[in-house]
Amino acid sequence: MIHLFIDFMVQSLKATNMSTWLIITLISFLPIAECRLGLPLGIKMGLTTTQAWVFSFVGSSLAAPIVILFFMPLLGKMAKTKSLGFIAKYFNETFDSHAKKLDDKNQKNLNVQKRPKKKSTPKRMLAVTIFVALPGPLTGVWGGAAVASLLRLSFTKGVISVVLGNLIASVLVLIFSDFFNAFLDYLIFALLVLAAISIIIIIVKIVKKLFIKKDMPISIAKK
Repeated sequence: MIHLFIDFMVQSLKATNMSTWLIITLISFLPIAECRLGLPLGIKMGLTTTQAWVFSFVGSSLAAPIVILFFMPLLGKMAKTKSLGFIAKYFNETFDSHAKKLDDKNQKNLNVQKRPKKKSTPKRMLAVTIFVALPGPLTGVWGGAAVASLLRLSFTKGVISVVLGNLIASVLVLIFSDFFNAFLDYLIFALLVLAAISIIIIIVKIVKKLFIKKDMPISIAKK
């Protein structure tokens, strides 16, 4: 059953008439999926291990500058709107929570605006790199780039930290995919299930936050 599902997905992707390398690059660019899904899927679609690694790494790494330059400022603007503010607030609170955990102890109680830009920069860069390298919901390149922005790393240092972490993550996925090549379909299916669960959890938390906001008295909600 799993083999049939994966084969159907692969054939559906090939039916788009897009080049395989472009498909893998685009899939790897997506949050949650990134190189964790793009690399084994690339191997399944006929790319060599090296090609799958290169295109999944490049695709996922492209998100770093885009998130820092555009996505985080967009979240800031969304937070000021009534219709989308609760969504932006969820992501801001989640990423800021990660940022506080990664920040050095003597700065962990400071809010985003008060965090010094230059203090402990090497430690923050290392923390972001490790954060990106380790798999988990809302980690990876998208989460790491958001955290780098909240830690007030410069654009260059933020991108370098995230890309280095992604390099480590992609190599680990490469080794894992190569070692379990005979079970590639099961690996891809497991990653798809984990991605779906992560998305469902995020949606549930956002909806929960929306209903909590609606149930709050107006005087409290304004605070």
